[in-house]
Amino acid sequence: MPIYAPQPNCLICSKPSKWNIKHPQRWSETCGQSCQAKLTRQRLRNDPVKFAAFVENTKKAVTKVWEGRDDEERRSILTGAWNGFQTMLDATPKDEQYKLFSRYHKCDEATILRLNTQGAIQCMQFDSGGWGMTFKGNFRPKNLHKYKGDFTKITHRSGWERQVFKYIDENPAIVEWSSEEVIVKYISPKDSRVHRYYPDIWLKVQRPDGTTKEYLWEIKPASQSVPPVPKTREQVLTETKAGKRRYYMQVINWGVNDAKWKAARAYCEERGWTFQVVTEKELPFMAGKRKK
Repeated sequence: MPIYAPQPNCLICSKPSKWNIKHPQRWSETCGQSCQAKLTRQRLRNDPVKFAAFVENTKKAVTKVWEGRDDEERRSILTGAWNGFQTMLDATPKDEQYKLFSRYHKCDEATILRLNTQGAIQCMQFDSGGWGMTFKGNFRPKNLHKYKGDFTKITHRSGWERQVFKYIDENPAIVEWSSEEVIVKYISPKDSRVHRYYPDIWLKVQRPDGTTKEYLWEIKPASQSVPPVPKTREQVLTETKAGKRRYYMQVINWGVNDAKWKAARAYCEERGWTFQVVTEKELPFMAGKRKK
């Protein structure tokens, strides 16, 4: 019977290491995949040559993924990735989502603060020249006299909304505006109950002849401003479980949005306003072409 070395401890957490038949000593250096990943990262950081090569290879790989693709393809890929994550999130029980999608529950307060700061910086850098990725934040207008409401509570829920806010704030033809200050009641087809809908923007525009016109804007990607492509029962049954869930959510979301927008149009007609669903087709700068 072969004699193996005694079981060592993990080099990261000092727990008993894992049995590994492929290792010369039959024992791994760590107790599991998580510690093995940490050990690999430590060794990579401690070797400047390998770390520089790793960074360069990563940049080349990312560049290769996106090169040759136009903005529409890039947005499609990013939207598909987000929808896949959202589907996974919907299929996870609420009490397990935090532990599954976040490592914060294992971190101390200093680490959480550091990660939040890094994430905020990266998010702002990406938004300055990205492809309209979704993120939430506060917006501070330069022309405070134009905003009708509490300007300290202006919240943008996407990069596109932030760009539209900036456009409205700096446009001299728009004399007044507000964000999510108007309340429209509608009946949701999801539960047949009355809900409150807050359109993204109300604005008053001064025309060349001196008259003014008021609008309600809802900011949406063009892909979400039209109903999903209808599918037959046979087509739905051939989809994967994730595909079925994604299609059902698209149908439900469109039904809710359609009910909101019909109520908003009726609300505007009573007041002589105009309701519009604004997409990157109406405001081309919302396409967010990346700066070089």
